[in-house]
Amino acid sequence: MVEADDDYVGPLYGEDLDEYINKLKAKAVAFFAQAGQDPMEIYRIEQFEPIKQDPEFHGKFYTGDSYVVLKKQRNCYEIHYWHGKEATSDEMGSSAALSVQLSANLPMGSRHHLEEQEMETDLFMTYFKAGLFYLEGGVESGFKHVEPDVYEPRLLHIKGKRYPRVFSVAVSGDSLNEGDCFVLDLGLQLYCWFGSEANMFEKAKAGEIAQAIKQNDRKMKANLDFVQEATPEGQAAFWEALGG
Repeated sequence: MVEADDDYVGPLYGEDLDEYINKLKAKAVAFFAQAGQDPMEIYRIEQFEPIKQDPEFHGKFYTGDSYVVLKKQRNCYEIHYWHGKEATSDEMGSSAALSVQLSANLPMGSRHHLEEQEMETDLFMTYFKAGLFYLEGGVESGFKHVEPDVYEPRLLHIKGKRYPRVFSVAVSGDSLNEGDCFVLDLGLQLYCWFGSEANMFEKAKAGEIAQAIKQNDRKMKANLDFVQEATPEGQAAFWEALGG
């Protein structure tokens, strides 16, 4: 977790950094012409090219990728370059180089911040009120702008009180623990489960995240049940989905 001035680019120096900058220049002319206009912009690095992410997917980061998050403040820009734990050196180098190029093309000054998965700065976390979602995979996974007919079940482990982080874990009852909260996502059926030792703030955040999935990802088409308040049939369906 590093905060730095305009000239900070992380572990790349000299010829290594110049190489990444030159590769980016060839593909980023259009990008630099329009970057910095929105209140917040997020770019994923794909083959040395910054690809703007739809606001619908802000806060969702693939662990195999690197991103640049550009936040427009009153008197300056905050530039965060985020590395997933499985990101390649090329992706990390490209995101760092992109931040340098951004500084030279933005209409205001900027401050740079290195963000590493699970060690993000508080400033970075404040941008994502609904939580920070870590998704498995990388560029090849891609975000698809389609409504799937079949949803792959997933169990989301929600950790953190003020700034929640959301991890995908094995869809099994063994993944649950009494100290945290979980959301079981079956597509058009969502379940929110609270550990007995989770506090009120963690429960509130888990509920917010479940509601956000229902509203934003499922366009209000999904049903949401809180397991401890569900009918016996609803509770039985929850445990059956986790393997009994």
